Order: sequence, then structure tokens, then C-alpha cells
Amino acid sequence: MSDKKVVPDQQEVDRRLRLLDEAEERAREYQTMELSSDYDEAIKEHRKRKQPLIVKFQGKRYEMPSSIPFSLSVFIMRECIQKVKGSDGKMKEIFVFPDDKVLEFMERVFGKQFAQAVMSSDIGTDFVAEVIIPDILGKWGLMVNNNQSEEKKTAIPG
Repeated sequence: MSDKKVVPDQQEVDRRLRLLDEAEERAREYQTMELSSDYDEAIKEHRKRKQPLIVKFQGKRYEMPSSIPFSLSVFIMRECIQKVKGSDGKMKEIFVFPDDKVLEFMERVFGKQFAQAVMSSDIGTDFVAEVIIPDILGKWGLMVNNNQSEEKKTAIPG
């Protein structure tokens, strides 16, 4: 055996460096793909499968999302859910409507056009609170206790 080292020529060194650079670039691309997500196509597919809710009000039809908008969920958690101490001393969550947030809530639930139509109509607050809001939230799968007896509930065709 000889102790002589084989030293590659410059072309071989350059070729090996290029291979290392390419491998490093592929590793970087792979890592970038693994650490990122692109939801654009998933959103398109989701929207194709989910048909909007259609509500009819004063002869006009309005489209609404088929599930609760994320912005409304965040709004409710931030503005409408409060923790209070119950009479038994235990903490419980209650739903409150801050007076200064009613318009924002209506627009987030109904959308701006439908909210404007409801607000400019002559229907009473009781109808909105007892019929419209529970109906829409119910279609989104949210339980709303509006303290109505079964006899008083208004049937909503649909």
C-alpha cells in the first residue's frame, strides 16, 4: 500500500462542488415545501362543495356563507363571551351583546347588504332576535337559546 494521496484535478473539484450546491438547493427546496402550505386550491374546492345559504327577505334573495365565517367566530369569542361567577360560585360563560358592537355583529352575521335591508325595514328587534338570528345561527350548527316557548316559535319555510 502506498501512502500517496490522490489529489483530484480542478475540474473534478468543480464538478463535486456543483453536485454539493445542487444537493443543497434540492434540500432547501424540499425543506421549504415541508415547512409551507398553500391553501388556495383547497379553498377553491371547499367553495365548490359548499353551497351558500339563500335567505329571502322582503322579496329579495341574499347569499350567505354555508358555515359560520371565521371572522364572526373570532368576533363572538372576543366581544360576546364573558366569564362570570355564578350564584354557585363557579365560573361560567355567558353571551352578551355589547351595545356598541350590534351593527358590527349584524354585518358579520348577515353580510352588509342583508344587514342594511334588515335595519332599514320596519320589522321589530324581537323578530330579528327571535327568528332571523336563531335561524341563521342554527343553519350554521350553533345552538341559540332565545327563551321562546315551542308554541311561540315562528315556522320558517325552507
